[in-house]
Amino acid sequence: MIKYRADNYTHNMGELAGFFDTLEEALANLDKYETVTNEPQDGTFGQVTAFEYNDDASIWEAWENGNILNDWYTKQ
Repeated sequence: MIKYRADNYTHNMGELAGFFDTLEEALANLDKYETVTNEPQDGTFGQVTAFEYNDDASIWEAWENGNILNDWYTKQ
């Protein structure tokens, strides 16, 4: 199973927006809405990370030990 973690970064300081079941839900919970291909260098951006989730693990265990599949970045 795949889960998505969304974080909002301001000057490289991240704040967790949450864990979501779909990419669309995760992107909708970011402060920045234009998707870009690479991490913005100014340190202020949104990030969604897809990772493998095993139902036997807690979401935090899956995040810490899971396989990262992809990252998406957004900015204003």
